[in-house]
Amino acid sequence: MSWILAVDVGNTVTRLGVVAAGEVQAGLRVPTAAADYADLLRRGLARLAPSEPPAAAGVCSVVPGRQGLVEETVAGLGAPPVVVGPEAAGGLTIAYEAPETLGPDRIANALAAWERFRGACIAVDLGTALSLEAVDGRGALLGGALFPGIRAARAALEGAAARPIPAPRGRTWRAIGRDTGEAVAAGSGFGFPGLIEGLVAATREELGVPAPAVLTGGGVRGLARWPVSIDACDRHLTLRGTALAAARSAGKNCRHPGA
Repeated sequence: MSWILAVDVGNTVTRLGVVAAGEVQAGLRVPTAAADYADLLRRGLARLAPSEPPAAAGVCSVVPGRQGLVEETVAGLGAPPVVVGPEAAGGLTIAYEAPETLGPDRIANALAAWERFRGACIAVDLGTALSLEAVDGRGALLGGALFPGIRAARAALEGAAARPIPAPRGRTWRAIGRDTGEAVAAGSGFGFPGLIEGLVAATREELGVPAPAVLTGGGVRGLARWPVSIDACDRHLTLRGTALAAARSAGKNCRHPGA
């Protein structure tokens, strides 16, 4: 089986994925801050990887302190890792004014969205940060928006509050919270869908077209309702974009990842 290894090193979780026939066939997660991270990564790759070496390997890392270790470990599988960035963007044109400051996960998300829609599009990632990327009809990543994610926003509120904020009991979605924990849950659960709606609408207005939007990220589970402006959800968006960048940098063909 011809396959591509994709590694997404996030602030909270490192995701490993085996991409074959245009789909993420298998995957696992490793806590990025784990004390035994190197051992967990090696054991995870040994368990996940097929017997033959990958046709290509891609690394998308927003954690500089982990990137070297990940690259070295991935290289041991037999394919030099391609690091997603402005120089390895899978054919996207980077129109960001300071491309060196553009997070590789934002590039990977934009690339996967472009491959999916093949036209002006929007990628929204609700993770540690809420990030939005806008791609125009010529495949140029123009930029986007950044905002604290759900956990980061709650942590900021707790840090600024004079009193401890209790966690909500269970998951009862009410816009009118009946206690402080519920009120905080309502603020994020209903507030973030509204935030996404507003950002997508403003981005479409600036693009000048009703560009489709795809949503990804672990924070999606913390939403009380679905943002109606979102056309698709793809939990593997970053892995797909990482695999695409790796395949194209390695001169391989990678079929449309699909929904």
